[in-house]
Amino acid sequence: MAVLTDPLEYCAALPYRQWFYPLGFPLELAAAAPEVLQAAEASWPDSTQAFSRPPIQVRVLVSDTRADLPPAPSYQAQGHLLVIVADAHNFAVCDHTRRFAFCRLSLAAARDLHYAGYYFLEALAYHTLTQWYLTPVHAACVARAGRGVLLCGNAGAGKSTLAYACATHGWDYLSDNDSWLLREAPEPTVLASPHRIRFRQSAADLFPELRPRLPAAAFRAAKSLAVPTSKLLGVSTARRCQIACLVFLHRSPGASPALVPLPREEAFRGLTEGLPFYEDPARREQLDSLARLAALPAYILRYRDPESALRQLGTLGA
Repeated sequence: MAVLTDPLEYCAALPYRQWFYPLGFPLELAAAAPEVLQAAEASWPDSTQAFSRPPIQVRVLVSDTRADLPPAPSYQAQGHLLVIVADAHNFAVCDHTRRFAFCRLSLAAARDLHYAGYYFLEALAYHTLTQWYLTPVHAACVARAGRGVLLCGNAGAGKSTLAYACATHGWDYLSDNDSWLLREAPEPTVLASPHRIRFRQSAADLFPELRPRLPAAAFRAAKSLAVPTSKLLGVSTARRCQIACLVFLHRSPGASPALVPLPREEAFRGLTEGLPFYEDPARREQLDSLARLAALPAYILRYRDPESALRQLGTLGA
């Protein structure tokens, strides 16, 4: 009788299994090490399923082949395949048409919850979800009475700090940088993961209460630090809201605070700038959803600090 071998590791043991719900969609994770489940729990602490859809399946092999943390990976896609590569021991492949992905991580990478979660698990899950159901929006999101405001802007425009300022003044916090537009919703609706907020080091100067959570030494290897919203007093969160308006942030030290109406065409251009390319029909559906979003009232917010911005946002009536 022939002896079958498994050089491709089809039958690799993946004894650690758990269901997760990124943005409310089901994902089944099977892993070779428990550290992978811990990374997923840090990325998706909410165990509530909001959508009944075919599950995403992610398999993670782990090998003790590299003692140090690998570099940040690169991302490439062609057709229906996404490839994530950090090095020969840390890589992933995703086929969104099958809602299936697998990756190999070194034990050092698996044990770093941020590295394994952010660069690999979240990237695989959100890439698949954007192909099927969602449109990514580079914006923070806050809401009052279920009516949301998207705070749009480039890196450094103040999205995270302004979202936090809103959250400390009676708004619900949804996201600091990445919001997800649900394409099937009849009205523009955002999904978010509000369990953390990322701050740059300058946030400690604006909000003294954050200084213990943003030690200067921690920024030597990172541009920003993630702080659990559960550790921030007085911050209420929401995972979903209907969007009422768009606000594009223009921060300048000498700016006179003002909200200036923005034409629909310019709002659409701002929303689509930098949108990752996806093949049709996903790209067509995403552009259609952004066009509906751009039809909402949109403004440029000129401001110099969070306090001046809050006064302007308070006039929106969202």
